[in-house]
Amino acid sequence: MAESSDAITGKLDFYDILGYLVPGLVLVGLLSLPFGLITGTWPSTSLTSAVLYLVGAHIVGHILQGFLRVWEIVPEIKDDKGKLRAPSSVLLDESPKSLAPAIRAKIRKLTNKFWEIPKTPGLNDGSWDDVPDSERAAAFLQARNLLLQAKKQSYFEQFQGKYALMGGMTAGLAIASVYYAGWAFALIPSDCISHFSKYGPYVMAGFLAAVVICLGLMQNSRVLLVLLLLGGFLAGFVIGNPAPPPPQIRQPPETQKGAGVVCAVCCNGNSEGSGSGSASQAEHIEHKATFMLILALVAFGVGTRCYGAYKAFATEFAKGAWRDFANYDLLSDSGNKEGGGGAG
Repeated sequence: MAESSDAITGKLDFYDILGYLVPGLVLVGLLSLPFGLITGTWPSTSLTSAVLYLVGAHIVGHILQGFLRVWEIVPEIKDDKGKLRAPSSVLLDESPKSLAPAIRAKIRKLTNKFWEIPKTPGLNDGSWDDVPDSERAAAFLQARNLLLQAKKQSYFEQFQGKYALMGGMTAGLAIASVYYAGWAFALIPSDCISHFSKYGPYVMAGFLAAVVICLGLMQNSRVLLVLLLLGGFLAGFVIGNPAPPPPQIRQPPETQKGAGVVCAVCCNGNSEGSGSGSASQAEHIEHKATFMLILALVAFGVGTRCYGAYKAFATEFAKGAWRDFANYDLLSDSGNKEGGGGAG
């Protein structure tokens, strides 16, 4: 069942804003947040930068939706037996949470009338128990396309935009969570981590090469998901732990000899002060690492909630589409009467 809008239109519509632009803006903002909080570098507020951010966010939103389609074509929900299935198929089951029996019977009558799905009419009880999910998905796709072509869609289209928004937010927050975790790991005051920062870019380059190879050889979406999240973690680590600055140039021997007494006095006099300064710097770094870890956990928690809303809105979308299709004959008759009255 394809419950996403794949049609390409020539203007920015409701689905483009909720499904692509808003999740892209959120992800771009989340990825740039550590630069402002940790390094004090905030994005430019010029008009040109704003336009570039909007264009980039729209592209990122398309990438997030494509990622969702690769990983999970539709948000699946559990039926009464605990099996994950598409919402449009679960709603046709014999269950208290499904559509009313009269609506399911009407849907079966109409799908058999228009497209012979399912092959047997089954007009007596209207049960869909003998119909596999593949035929249910095909019927839902045809019913939704019929409503779109006849311009009979109603409020259920807004649920499509909402579940696209929540899906994009889920993907973006998942990437931001591992990205923040990479920052937190990079900010831990450790000599091993500081030493590894020299090889971080090379590790990232090798990882990207491995991802390109896996994209060409593998079709397992779960593996690609793990690779994407691992790439977000490595990106956060490489960006959050840059290479150490070059060592300072030694002074000439004459300068060192002349300043030897002063240095000895200053170093002896300020040894405790320098130690406290380094300790405060270490505490400051530890605080940043802890703060980024908290941000990672918050992003993960919010992403989990968005995923729940993603499933809920997808279910409401399928429910609204089925209900409108069940009343298709009534909507068509009312449209014909209005057209006839206007012509007369």
